[in-house]
Amino acid sequence: MHFNVQVVSSGTGDVGASVRLEVDGVIYLVNCGEGTQRFCHEHRLRLTRCHRVLITRASSTSSSSSAGAPSAVASTAPPASASPTDPTTSSSSSVPATVSNSRSEYADLVPSASSCANACWRTHLGGLIGLMLTVADVRTSRTLLIGPTALLHMLHAARYYVFRRDLELSVRECTYEAPCDEPVLEERGCEVYSIVLRPHTIASCSPPGEKNQKSCAKGKEEDSKGGSVPSSSVSSSASSSAPHFTVSLPSFQGSQPPGAGHTDEQKWVKWTVNRDPSDPHLSHIDMSFRSSPTQPSPAYDPDAEYPAPIRDADFAPVRSPSSDDAEDHHNDEENEEDEQDDAEHIPASASAEHFGSAALAAEHAPPLKRSRVTTPSSSSSSSDTTTTATATATTTAYDTTTKNKNKKQTEKKGAGRVPLAVPKHFRLGGFVRAFPPLSEAQRSEVVCYAIHGPDYAGKFDVKRAGELGVPRGPLYSALVRGESVTLADGRVIQPSDCIPPPTPGPIVLILDLPSREYVDALEQHPLYARYVKLSETREMCIVHLSPASVIVDDRFLQVMAAFHQRTTNLVVNGEHCPDQIMFRLVQRSQRLLHHIHPRVFPMQAHQNEPYLPSPKGLNKMVLGYPKLTVHFHPLRLRGLVDRSQCIEPISHHEVTKASMEHVEQLPEEFTHELDILRQIYEADLPLVTEHDQDFEVIHLGTGSAIPSPERNVSGSLVMMRRPNSTERISILLDCGEGTYGQLVRRFGSTEINKVILSIRHIFVSHLHADHHLGLHSILNQWRLLVNAYQLDLEPISIVGPSGFHMWLLEYSLIEPLHYLFVDFEDLLVENDPFTPQLCKALDLLEYTVLPVLHCANAFALIIKHCRDWKLVYSGDTRPYDKLAVAGKDATLVIHEATFVDETEDAMQKSHSTFDEAVGICHQMQAEHIVLFHFSQRYPRLPPEIGQSDSPWHNVALSFDLMSYTRGELRFLSSMLPAVRLVLDKQSLEVDDADEDTELEA
Repeated sequence: MHFNVQVVSSGTGDVGASVRLEVDGVIYLVNCGEGTQRFCHEHRLRLTRCHRVLITRASSTSSSSSAGAPSAVASTAPPASASPTDPTTSSSSSVPATVSNSRSEYADLVPSASSCANACWRTHLGGLIGLMLTVADVRTSRTLLIGPTALLHMLHAARYYVFRRDLELSVRECTYEAPCDEPVLEERGCEVYSIVLRPHTIASCSPPGEKNQKSCAKGKEEDSKGGSVPSSSVSSSASSSAPHFTVSLPSFQGSQPPGAGHTDEQKWVKWTVNRDPSDPHLSHIDMSFRSSPTQPSPAYDPDAEYPAPIRDADFAPVRSPSSDDAEDHHNDEENEEDEQDDAEHIPASASAEHFGSAALAAEHAPPLKRSRVTTPSSSSSSSDTTTTATATATTTAYDTTTKNKNKKQTEKKGAGRVPLAVPKHFRLGGFVRAFPPLSEAQRSEVVCYAIHGPDYAGKFDVKRAGELGVPRGPLYSALVRGESVTLADGRVIQPSDCIPPPTPGPIVLILDLPSREYVDALEQHPLYARYVKLSETREMCIVHLSPASVIVDDRFLQVMAAFHQRTTNLVVNGEHCPDQIMFRLVQRSQRLLHHIHPRVFPMQAHQNEPYLPSPKGLNKMVLGYPKLTVHFHPLRLRGLVDRSQCIEPISHHEVTKASMEHVEQLPEEFTHELDILRQIYEADLPLVTEHDQDFEVIHLGTGSAIPSPERNVSGSLVMMRRPNSTERISILLDCGEGTYGQLVRRFGSTEINKVILSIRHIFVSHLHADHHLGLHSILNQWRLLVNAYQLDLEPISIVGPSGFHMWLLEYSLIEPLHYLFVDFEDLLVENDPFTPQLCKALDLLEYTVLPVLHCANAFALIIKHCRDWKLVYSGDTRPYDKLAVAGKDATLVIHEATFVDETEDAMQKSHSTFDEAVGICHQMQAEHIVLFHFSQRYPRLPPEIGQSDSPWHNVALSFDLMSYTRGELRFLSSMLPAVRLVLDKQSLEVDDADEDTELEA
C-alpha cells in the first residue's frame, strides 16, 4: 500500500496551488487552478488516474469583505475600496490610499510584493472545467468532485459550452449545516471529512452542523456507505442545493455560419443534474448526445408547478439563430406568453439589473426598460414587489411590456415556482434555468479537509506463532489473511493471537483560509479540538494553502501551536515559495529562439527567490516545492520528506550556459541564417518610422483544444498606442485557460498589474472552452487591482456570443465580475448604438464582427485604427470569402491554421489548413500574415510548410510569448529558416533524452 502527499504546484504566477494524495492506488487532487493540467502533462503526473477532486473554494473572494451582492452589471460609480481584511491587501502591501483615475498617472505605479499578483489563483474554475473536459475524453468511469455549496452552481453554469459525449460527474456539496462528524467520502479504508468555515463577521452564523450535531469527541463508530448522510438528518437548507435538473442544448458542431442554413438533422446535448435519492448532498451530472429532426424536444410546460427549490423538467433545446424566419415567428408567438410570465417571476436578487450591463456611454444608450419582478415566497401565494431595473441595450433583457394577464392564472403559475433566468433574445424553444442565487454566507464558505489514511496493519509475529505451535507454511498464510486455523491438537488459533491490532493511520489536514477572519472560525469548529487531541497519538501533516497574510498572523500561529510538535506543516503558497518557471519545455525553446531575436522571443520573467521569507512559528515547517513528496506508507518510508523529484529554480547562469551549449551543437547553417538576419535587421533601420510602434502583438497561446507543454490555448494581447500620446491601451483576442499566467511570464510581477489595468476590451470569438476559460481570471485580477488602488475606471468591455454572456451572468451569482457586455447579434443590427461607443473607447475608425464558418455564433473581428492600420482576427474558421472581402488591405491578419495538409480533418472540424489560411489572406491582399491555433499534434513546429503555389514571403508562424511591433512585422517571416533549425527534432533529441530521464526519475 502507498500513502503519500505530493505538491503539484506551490502557486506560481502561471499554475495555481494544488496538492495530490495517493491512497492505495486512489488519487485525490486538491484544487485544480489554471495551468494545473498543462503542468501535469509536462511532468507526467497523470490526471487520468485522478479519481477524486477536492475543491476548497469556488470563488477567489471567499471572505466577508467581498461578499456583497454579486452582479454582472458594470456600475458607473467607483468600485468600493478593498477591505483592510481582504486577502489581496495584506499587511506587507503598500497600496496608496488614493490614486487618480488618469491612466497616465497610475501607469508608473509598481505594486509591492505579490499581494494582488496571486490573488486570482484562488479560484479554480478554469483548471477544473479543463480537467473535466479532458477526463471526459479519456475515461468512462464517473469522477467525483467535492467542494463548497457553490461548486454545483459553478459547474452548472458551464453547460453553455461544455459539450462532451457521455460526460459523467458526481458532485458532493459540503454544506455548513451538515453533520461534521460524518465523512463525505469513505473508500478503501480512507475517510475524508469536510470542515466548512464561514468568517466570523458573517451575521447570524450558527455553529457548523449545529442542527445535526453528534459527538465529535467520540469520533466515528458506525459505517455509512460511501459517506452518505441519512436524509432524515439533513436540514432543508442543505438538501436544497442538490436538484434534479435536465437541459437540452444544441451541440453547435455544424460548419455553416449563422444565416447559411442547417441540415435537417442536428445533434443535441442533454445536460442532466440528478439528486442522489439516498444522499441529499450528492448530485450526478450526465451529458449525452442525440440526433433529432428540426422539431425540438418536448417544451417546458409553463403551467406545471414545481416545488421550489427542486427543478424537475425536460427542457427543449436552444434553437439556432439560423432557423427559418417563419418558424421563429411561430415559436415566438407560441412562447410569448410563457416568456412574459417567467420574466415577471424573477426574484429581486436575480432581477434584470443582474442580467444586463451598464451602457458603454450613457448618453448613447437606448431607453431604459422597466422590469416587473416578483420575489417568490415559501408560502402558497407569492408576494409581488415592483422594482425599477436598468436593463440596458447591451442585452435585450426581459421585455415585460405585454398584455395584462388574468390575476388568478398568474398566481397559479407563480406559486412555488423557481424563476427562469434567460434573456428573451437567447432564442429558446424552452428555457434553461439558472440555480437560485447564493446567499452571502454561502458565497463566503470555504471547505478544509481532513483525510484519514488507512490503518497500518499489524505485522505477523513469527516468534509468537512458533510459541503457539503453529507450523510454518499454509497456516501462516491463512492467519495473515485473517482466517482462524485449527492445529493438530484441536486448538483454534485466531489471527489476533499472532498479529497485533492495527495502528491508526496518518491524518492529512488541508487548510485554506482566505483571510484572518476565518482563523477564529477554524478554532471554534467542533473538529478542531478533535484533531488537536489526535495529533498527540497519530501521525499528522497539515497542508497550508492559505495566503501569507494568514500564515504569519499571530492569531493563526497561536491556533496552530496547539497541535503536537511532531506535526509536519507543509506550506504551499505563492508568497513563501519561489515564482519559478514551471513549464521547462517552453523555457528551453524560448532560450534557443532568444538567440534569433531577443525582443521578438523574450525570456520568461520569473522569481527564483520567494517574495517573503520562510514563515516562523510552525513546527517541522516544509516549503512545498513542486513534486515534493511526504511519505506515510510503506513503513520504510514513513515520515520521509522526499525532495529527489523536486523542481528547483534554475538560475539565469544555468539557463544561459545550457543555451550556449546547445547553439554550439547546431550546424553551421544556423550561423549562416543568423548572418542573413543581421543583414536584414541592418537594412531595415532606415525604414523605421514613428508608426513602427503603433501596436504590439503578444501571443499568449497559439495551440488548440487543450493546453500542451509547448503551446497554451488561444489568446493574444494587442497593445495599441493612443493618438498623440505614448500611452497604450490593450485588447485581448480570445482568452483561453492560462492567459493570465502567460502575461505574468511575459511581463513579470512588477509590470503585470499595469498591463491588466491597460486592458480595455476582450473579444471572445466563440463558445468553445479553449477560447475563454481564462477570462474570469483577468476580470478578477482587474477588479482586485481597481479596489486595491481605489481607481475609478470604466469596466472592461466584452464582445462575444450570447451563450457566453449567460455563463458570465450565472457565474457572477457566485463571484462578482464587473464588465460591459455586447452581444454579437447586437452589433449586426443596422445602425447599432454600440459600435460607435466601442470605436470611441478604443480609438478605432471601424469595429466589425463577421460570422464565420465554424460553430454557431463564431465570429471574426476586423478593426481599423485611427493611426492608419487594420487588423483582422479570424478566430476559428474554414476559409471564408466574406472574410477576405471584409479584411481587404489589412495591415496584419492573425489567421488560424489548425492543420498542415489534413484537409479532411479540417473540413470535419471546421478549421483551416496552412495553405487555405495563406490563400484566403492573400485574397485580402494582406500586408502581413501570422498563423496561430495549431493542432497539438505539432508540439513545437509544424512539418514542412509552404510547398504549394501560395507565396510565403509575408507569412510567419506564432509561438507562445512571441512579441512583435508593427515595424518588426517586416522581417518576421525571414526568421522561419533559423527557427526551424533551432527547433528541429534532431537538434533537440539529446535534450529530450535528458528531459525524459529527469521526468521518470
